[in-house]
Amino acid sequence: MTEHRLRWLSRGQARSHSEGPGVGGSAVPFWVEWLLDLGVRAGPEQLDWTEVARISCQVLSAQIVRIWRMTARSELVLQAQAGDGQEAPSSPRPIPTGFDRLAPGMLAVGPLDGPLAESFLTAEERVALRRSGVQHVLVAPLHAGGTTVGRLDVARTRPEPFSAEDRSRAVVLAELVGLLVGRVATVGEPLPSDQAAELVHQALALPGSAREVLARIVEALRWRVRASAVLFLRWLPEERVELLTTSTAPELMPDPTALTSSRVLMLVRNVLEQGRPQRWRAGSGSELIFPVVMAETLAFPLPVIGTAARGVLVLAWRDRDEGGEERVQVLVPELAPRLLTLVGFVEREERAIADRASIERRELLLDALLRTSGPTVIAEALWRRAQSVSGVVAAGVLLEGDERFVWFWVVQEEPRVLVETDRERSPAQLALSQRPVAVFGPDRWATWQAVVPLELEQAWVVTAPLGTVRGSLVIVTHEEQATAEAERLVTDLVSLLEARADGLVTRLDRDLAEMRRQRALGDALVQHAEEWRTLVDAIHTTVLQGLASSLYRIELTTRRVDQQPVEQTLLELEQVRDILASHIAALRDAIFRQRPASLEHLGLAAALRDYAAQLQRAHALDVDFLGELWQRPDRHVEESLFGLVRLLVERTRLPLGVRKLVIRLRQRTDGTIVLVVADDAHWAGRAAWEELPGAALASEWIRLLGGTLHVAGLPDGGTAIACTVPLRRAL
Repeated sequence: MTEHRLRWLSRGQARSHSEGPGVGGSAVPFWVEWLLDLGVRAGPEQLDWTEVARISCQVLSAQIVRIWRMTARSELVLQAQAGDGQEAPSSPRPIPTGFDRLAPGMLAVGPLDGPLAESFLTAEERVALRRSGVQHVLVAPLHAGGTTVGRLDVARTRPEPFSAEDRSRAVVLAELVGLLVGRVATVGEPLPSDQAAELVHQALALPGSAREVLARIVEALRWRVRASAVLFLRWLPEERVELLTTSTAPELMPDPTALTSSRVLMLVRNVLEQGRPQRWRAGSGSELIFPVVMAETLAFPLPVIGTAARGVLVLAWRDRDEGGEERVQVLVPELAPRLLTLVGFVEREERAIADRASIERRELLLDALLRTSGPTVIAEALWRRAQSVSGVVAAGVLLEGDERFVWFWVVQEEPRVLVETDRERSPAQLALSQRPVAVFGPDRWATWQAVVPLELEQAWVVTAPLGTVRGSLVIVTHEEQATAEAERLVTDLVSLLEARADGLVTRLDRDLAEMRRQRALGDALVQHAEEWRTLVDAIHTTVLQGLASSLYRIELTTRRVDQQPVEQTLLELEQVRDILASHIAALRDAIFRQRPASLEHLGLAAALRDYAAQLQRAHALDVDFLGELWQRPDRHVEESLFGLVRLLVERTRLPLGVRKLVIRLRQRTDGTIVLVVADDAHWAGRAAWEELPGAALASEWIRLLGGTLHVAGLPDGGTAIACTVPLRRAL
């Protein structure tokens, strides 16, 4: 403001030095200089507004002066008052209609009962001034930077109207006070919606869950409004209150048990039912929430949107803070919808956590199920689940193990296991090659009939490979419309089993090994019975009966020795000798089969050489044996290998009609013994090998010795069986 402007403002209005304290003989009124100096010296937070109101009261010879500041919500907040009016007017209050459109320099002057524009004072404000004894008023809008920032109310309780000089002073005074109010007015601050958006933006700047973001917003709100405590209460459908998050000092933490009391529940329910903010006074029950008495407690209900959870935001101050309460009244309504959105995200997170926990429990249960059960149980579970689909007649699990396909079916509540030997023409190849789900119609049913234990003219087969292993889930239905639901079912179950399919294969391997052990046990029992029968037959039927017959013939020859020629007697004795020799040979063979003497004295190689010679004599075979051991194995290893060769030759090779047999025996540098038995029999595949009598017993025997057994076909069409056994291993 230039000196020329000051002179123009003060022409005809200059006062003497005595009119203002500390002011010299300047022509500028003391109050103009004082207000200008105050605006230069003091910051927005250091202005003495009570002194500004008192000077204004003195300048205009008024009994009441009130300075109002306009907020961003177009409300008037009392900044200061001076004079005789002791009653504090209500604040904040709405601005009169059209007040924010008044131009600078406009005044409303006149008796209170006279016609005053509604743009300056509302009817309620006039009634309040009348109660204070006001007779004449002067109302001026305050402007700063071309924007309305407040209002100056000047009132006289005596019957003295405002003069033209008073009006001129009021215009200057309103301009100067407007500049001061403009420095602290909320017009220059962000709008409440912008402040709310800023709080949410700052809370979302850091990663975290929705509950953590909500806690950060509540914490920022607490510091923004200078509250002692902020609580976010959620009203649950079961008529109880949950403390969702809180921001307060440790000594002000609310009592969780108090939130379950009937008085607190009644308070929260009342706020929700009323649907508007409430002030909880002392004695209303709010003192039960906090460990100390709060000077002020405000409760704001969240808006109701759809089926979202109801909530109440509670703010409390240990000491009264009108500025903080004013900020809360402005900020919380803008923030409430955002808080409600976050509560919705919190509920989604809680449901996700609950679902995750449920999935984890199901996974633990499934893991335990797979560890303690096997594919048959999975097939039964698939069958149970498939009962909800009409037309399903069978459900099963396909797994590949030991170079063969094993089907675990459940048909009409009855589990069945099918081991497939023909891999080349198996429909399992179709089931494993189609991803993620395949449906085979009646045109392929002829292929599937070989593995599905059902008698149907036509059917649809739905398969879903397990992915990580060679296996698949299978559902058979005789209704085409059920295939879509069956596809969804097997897809869901595959998603649960896919990561654990290795456990199924492991269990399958254990089951197959158990099946082999059971077959080996059966083979061992059969072999024992046959050897016992052969031994009894050799000793009793052949040897003993032959000895008895020879003894009878010797006695008969003795009686007739005097009655026949000597030559006839010699012939009969020679026949008896030959019979006895044959019986001795049979007995020797029977004993050799059980335990040859060469095995005890000369070792495994000598025993196998003798055995090869016996095979040539007894079965007219072309036997080629070659072998030697540079270190003799343990006794039980020798006995086991000799018995293993007999088992392989007599139980698995001779019944096939072999004519040529090759036996090789050697020893590696580490002492491991390698035994190979080859012949000219046709190789029919591993599945056919496992079906041979004695094959399971041979595999299990080798396993107990700590060795390995491999069977394969030879290029010329024969079969080779190779065994490796460590030099020493305890049974």
